[in-house]
Amino acid sequence: MKNLVLAVGVLGLLGGFVGCGGDDTAPPIGDGGSRSAASGSSSRGGRSPSVGGADGGANDGGGESQGPSVEIISPTHVDQPSGGVLTGPSVEVLCLVKQSSEPGSSPPDPTTVHLELFDASGELVSEKDGTASDRPDQFAADFVLETVPSGRISFRCSASDKSQDALTTSDSVATFVDHGPTITVVTPEADSAHPLKGRLAIEFTVESAPLATGDDGSEVSSVSLSLDDKVVEINEKAGTPGTYQASVFLDDTETYPETPSGALLITATNKRSPEPVTSKVAYDILIDGEGPVITIESPEPQAVVGGNVKLEFTVSDAGSGVDPATVNVTLAPGDQPRFYNAAQGWTRTDKKYTLTFDTKAVEQFAKVQTTVNIRASDTVGNSSANGQSVQLYLDNVPPEVDLDPENIRTKSGTSCSGSYDPVGDASIDDLDGSLGRSAVSRIAFFRAFVYDHTNEIPNQTLFYHSHTDPTQVRLYVQAAPAAAAVKLLVNKNPAEDNTCDDIGAVDDLDFPPDFSALKPLPREGSPWNRNDPGASPLTGNLCQLDEAPTPPKALCGDTSDMWFVPEHQAGKEPIVYVVGTPNPSDPSCAGIDLEFLGKGKPQGWVCMAARAVDNAGNIGISPPLRVCVDDLETDEQPECRIASTIPPTCTDGCIPPPRAGSRIIRLK
Repeated sequence: MKNLVLAVGVLGLLGGFVGCGGDDTAPPIGDGGSRSAASGSSSRGGRSPSVGGADGGANDGGGESQGPSVEIISPTHVDQPSGGVLTGPSVEVLCLVKQSSEPGSSPPDPTTVHLELFDASGELVSEKDGTASDRPDQFAADFVLETVPSGRISFRCSASDKSQDALTTSDSVATFVDHGPTITVVTPEADSAHPLKGRLAIEFTVESAPLATGDDGSEVSSVSLSLDDKVVEINEKAGTPGTYQASVFLDDTETYPETPSGALLITATNKRSPEPVTSKVAYDILIDGEGPVITIESPEPQAVVGGNVKLEFTVSDAGSGVDPATVNVTLAPGDQPRFYNAAQGWTRTDKKYTLTFDTKAVEQFAKVQTTVNIRASDTVGNSSANGQSVQLYLDNVPPEVDLDPENIRTKSGTSCSGSYDPVGDASIDDLDGSLGRSAVSRIAFFRAFVYDHTNEIPNQTLFYHSHTDPTQVRLYVQAAPAAAAVKLLVNKNPAEDNTCDDIGAVDDLDFPPDFSALKPLPREGSPWNRNDPGASPLTGNLCQLDEAPTPPKALCGDTSDMWFVPEHQAGKEPIVYVVGTPNPSDPSCAGIDLEFLGKGKPQGWVCMAARAVDNAGNIGISPPLRVCVDDLETDEQPECRIASTIPPTCTDGCIPPPRAGSRIIRLK
């Protein structure tokens, strides 16, 4: 069914709906309450607005000339409503203007014929110049009666002759105008909105509008009501004569096969004779049978989200309009509806609503996936049916990041590789160059292990990852960490736990982020399936280890320290990132050295860490990589080389993430 918005129209047959009681007789007009003299009565001044017009002051001088002969021939003068009333929306007033029969009179000036309409109090309502008709000496003017209340009215016609003195004569008549009974709507109001379901209550009053005392013709004879041209049964309210009520079932499909347009018509007829007068009130209401339409703009269906999420949607209603107080969101089954509230994470611009919510709060109801439901109602209570929903997958787990991960195994089918370092043997390790180990100079090889994780529950077989954003994997370097005011690894959410969760003072580090951006290595080479139990985790009968004593061919034309670059099973995304842009056609296919400590930087302890962000906004950082830098261009040895010093923590006291790796990674 359709919602229809309908214009308001109030029709009053014969104009307005306010009755005005008249006097028993007409107000005085001319001589003795009749009409002024049609001839021989003249005036030399302007027109007087007195009820019925002025007689112009008869000239007592005897043989002096008279003004034109003026007579209103339609409508006729009446003293009581029973003598006839005007009932149309307008009336044509005809005035006969001729030269006076008195000797010496002058012919009338047609341009001076003027007609006026007065209300019951004698106030001028309207005036017009007379227009010559097709009949000799007759002048006409149309007057609108709809704006004049029911009751006594009068007309005056005046004209001047062509004499030097321009003598003026006038004639007036009085009559009555009847617009029928007075109808007053109580309910429903024009343009008001109402639901299709349930009853529509209608109430209005009808009163007689007597034109004079004892006006029996004004009494009400009949009253009717219709909706969409279908008659509605009405009843007079008990104890309140003249008050009528009705109750309509708008969803009665037998009477209204389609949603009613809402066109109401009330009519009331009086007992006026010979022709009764009917008044009408016609107006429209809005009948709304449909709830609001909800359209979700973001996030996309089946999106993987995490952290704070902005839910954006529109709510529109072509009928009665949306009630904002009813707009609500349920984030998960079992969650309580969250109603629109500008003070609680909501915003609204016209039809568009946004709600920012923390997906971690959803995890108490759903760990892996949730269905967000949106509902709303319009101003007459129609709901949005089943609302609108969007299914989302949750990922509040940051990527696992490490510059010195534990060994891993990779599994393809039932075969597992031997254990190996996923970032290669050439990548520098934690604490390299310290405590008598091989010296680390200002240039070294770095690779990062970045493995995306997501929310999961026991026995889950399909995992929903937001995936690592490859443009946000970076290496950060901090020289002389003991003297740094802000440490490399910090905890930005101490209220939650004491875990290091981000890099501190990024802008104060030795390298800007753009310089330290790492690039992903695509899968390359072949795993080495060999039996070396104990070197990395091997549980039960997960793997079938085949003897392969000879390693596969090394990458980069046998010049690389790596013979296999693994990938993430979910989406086949890279999990190894390197310095520089990999080029399979030269030795840079597996990364290049980085001069990570510029000239002028003190040798000694250096802290490093890698940072990655997934597409749900989860930030992962690596455990610190601590190296002892010994500048081989000087004879001086740093303290970290000549004594068993305690390595720096590189943190603000928070607990670093654990080392990555030490697992079996399934390959597709």
